[in-house]
Amino acid sequence: MRPGRFAEAAVLVAVAGCGGGEAAPGRELETRLVVATAEVEFGKGFPLAVVRRWDRDLEPAAWSDDSLAPLLLRPVGIETREDGRRVEETRRFLAFATTLEEVRVPAPRISATPKAGGATRSAAGEGLALRVRSTLDPKSPGPPETPGALLGAPRRTVGWWIVAAIAAALGSALLLRRRRAVEPLPAPAAPVAPAEPPSARANRRFDALAAREPADAAALLAWHEEAAAILREWLREERGIATEGRTTPEIAGAAETRAFLGDTGATALAGALAECDLAKFARALPDAAARGRTLAAARAAVASGARS
Repeated sequence: MRPGRFAEAAVLVAVAGCGGGEAAPGRELETRLVVATAEVEFGKGFPLAVVRRWDRDLEPAAWSDDSLAPLLLRPVGIETREDGRRVEETRRFLAFATTLEEVRVPAPRISATPKAGGATRSAAGEGLALRVRSTLDPKSPGPPETPGALLGAPRRTVGWWIVAAIAAALGSALLLRRRRAVEPLPAPAAPVAPAEPPSARANRRFDALAAREPADAAALLAWHEEAAAILREWLREERGIATEGRTTPEIAGAAETRAFLGDTGATALAGALAECDLAKFARALPDAAARGRTLAAARAAVASGARS
């Protein structure tokens, strides 16, 4: 087995409607989906492959990654094999589920036109159903985040010095009143600019990232670390959601996050953070187009949760 290929013993969760394994005689087109398990973790990448076969005298239509929606995809590679009669194409992905509900991928289709001319032919495989497991432990979600140490109860004190303190305060007040009567009033203070809303600050930082072109792998890693930090800080500032020490699936799958952003915003948030994780932990090297998609998902999450 060549490195990077799925094991032949992998479970075929969904196979082509016209049959899995080797192509049967007389079949011109086939397609199927291959995954290693029917249960995946929320926001955690898992291997997925699309296998397409066609006769050499046919010209297949171009493949579209959108066929595997609602999964988020990171392309891994494409392999092509052919003999005197057939061509087999295997497209490999790292896929991500961004909802805690069961994920259903529609049946994959393949269409092709005879090179010599004629009507277009098509075939369909079977759809894919995946159970999604949360990485949060419902029995032990962790301690709640508090704003700081609680204040102690006040102590009751009685002493003669209380009377002296009150007298000193009254004397200071009288002296201050006399000074104000003879001293000119100070100039009015300059108006204080309103604080920048968290969503506006996050978008301003996204604008700065969009204008940055990483020069090497280290700069690319720093770019994605900052994008993830902007999202995490925005969640804390905008709604007080705890992000320190929590993984991407734990943040995006938390009940308070989904209630705050809704399904669309939570999906965008999970997608943006997952892309940053790929660069940080898998040392992926996303190009400018991929970085643009990451920023678009991040902005969509902020737009879903920005206060009106």
